[in-house]
Amino acid sequence: MAARRTQFDNLLWQVPVLSLTAQAFLFSIALGDSSRLSRIIASLLSMATSFLSVQLIAKHRKGEIADAEWLKSYEESYFPNTQVHGAAFQQLRDESSIGGPFLNLLTRLSSFKVWTVGLTLFGLVALFVLSVAVFSPKWFA
Repeated sequence: MAARRTQFDNLLWQVPVLSLTAQAFLFSIALGDSSRLSRIIASLLSMATSFLSVQLIAKHRKGEIADAEWLKSYEESYFPNTQVHGAAFQQLRDESSIGGPFLNLLTRLSSFKVWTVGLTLFGLVALFVLSVAVFSPKWFA
């Protein structure tokens, strides 16, 4: 179960990296010296990539949380003095300092939430580029 949870965690963070690579490629088309049709297609693909990435990262996170909860219950049953998963571990992790108030503040933010918001923003920017390509293509001239 712990290995499966680790696999979910690894998959979870591969999604944003691959998504950012795709976004960079698509935005280079949408904002580069491309035809109107190319801009529209690249923007639509970028919006789809954003949606698909957020959905997949959420699905992986859900699996990782389910496994963490199962492991927490298992640990409570068989190792009552050991808390490696669940809220106790999260609290211990959050109370650890990595040096400096700004960095400590950043580590308290949920990376999952930060990345899903970031990926959603890519989709919104793609929607904006699509709108400009359709309604005001002269902006790209």
